[in-house]
Amino acid sequence: FLVGTVYLGEWETKLRNLVNAARHPRKAILYVPNLEDLASIGVTSKSDSNVATAVAPHIERGDVTIIGESTSESFRKGLGAIRPLRRLFHAVQLPATENDETREVLRAVADESGLDIPDLVLDRLLELADFYSSGTVQPGRSVGLLGRVLGAAATVQGPVTERHVLATISTSTGIPVDFLDDAVPLDRAKVRAHFDARVMGQTEAVEAVV
Repeated sequence: FLVGTVYLGEWETKLRNLVNAARHPRKAILYVPNLEDLASIGVTSKSDSNVATAVAPHIERGDVTIIGESTSESFRKGLGAIRPLRRLFHAVQLPATENDETREVLRAVADESGLDIPDLVLDRLLELADFYSSGTVQPGRSVGLLGRVLGAAATVQGPVTERHVLATISTSTGIPVDFLDDAVPLDRAKVRAHFDARVMGQTEAVEAVV
């Protein structure tokens, strides 16, 4: 709602237009990936107005239906901390998916992307997501990583490979791709230099890691 807005009241106009588009000619469901953020979007130093309070009357009248994702803790601290808004939403607790279920979700997302992503790459992505990602559970953990891979590989000619996945993880963690790739033998001097540049005054610790 805030993209491209400069003046006060612009996001409110965008929100009204969105609600009208969702309501007419047929009712649509709005999906919000981080539901708790609705309570903070739109707030400025000059106004306490936010998207959540602005959209609440439309939800109450049945003009619009919203489905959102959030963790229990994030929702409690965000949207859930505002009682009039909290009562407008019904929480559905979803357990983490098992590996087979996560693979099915990843396959569906991959197919929808239109890119060639082999099953072996998706299996490796799932494994790497469990190892390098935290803060979310499956399938969100793997789907989030896959989304970043797809964004980075949007112009790829040919299939998406494990190296594309590793490059994406490297970007977010700062770990060199060759350190992540099991197929590439590690060069002891390069590994030592990498940690020496980041861990100051702990030669023994660096040597132990190397």
